[in-house]
Amino acid sequence: MKMKNEQNKIIDYFRAEDGFTILPHINPDGDAFGSGSALFLVLKALNKQVQFVVEEPIPFMYRTMPLAPCLTRPEEAKKYPNVICVDISDPGRLECPEMMHGCKTTIVIDHHISNQGFGDLQWIEPKAAATAEVVFQIAERLQVPLKGDLATCLLLALSTDTGHFGFRNTTPRTLQMAAQLLENGASISDICYDVYHRKT
Repeated sequence: MKMKNEQNKIIDYFRAEDGFTILPHINPDGDAFGSGSALFLVLKALNKQVQFVVEEPIPFMYRTMPLAPCLTRPEEAKKYPNVICVDISDPGRLECPEMMHGCKTTIVIDHHISNQGFGDLQWIEPKAAATAEVVFQIAERLQVPLKGDLATCLLLALSTDTGHFGFRNTTPRTLQMAAQLLENGASISDICYDVYHRKT
């Protein structure tokens, strides 16, 4: 019940507030890049002021994915009142921690069992295979269509955190979400080739 109340608060907060900075963990992986970009697209669809601030360059294996338009370099970032920490369990591993200074509210979106429960609002699901599963639910709750680049970013995140759906953390819910994203136009073959096989 407490977790549901916290989730409801986050959904209401996203609807009511404006000005969000999304931050991943240092050395972002596919789930951090994909989930952060997906959340950026969700909030953009609600006409919110939002930025996904990442200092690291996009790794080679993700360069064909629709991530670049979602990203903002730290030196180009604006000072927004709300910070969303995505796919991070420990604030000490935060990318661009200076963006936290002076923020009004910190929201944590994560799936790691080791999460310390930092921040003002938390949506943490240790049984989720990837943070993308949480962002998927947020998009649904906010009635943002799971299609186009949003679907691709979420499928990228699900694929990379499950070893392309081969790790033990892959659940029926993971595959159901992936199937819905495929139905909505995401290409699992493109992700498989670009992330796992592309050499040049």
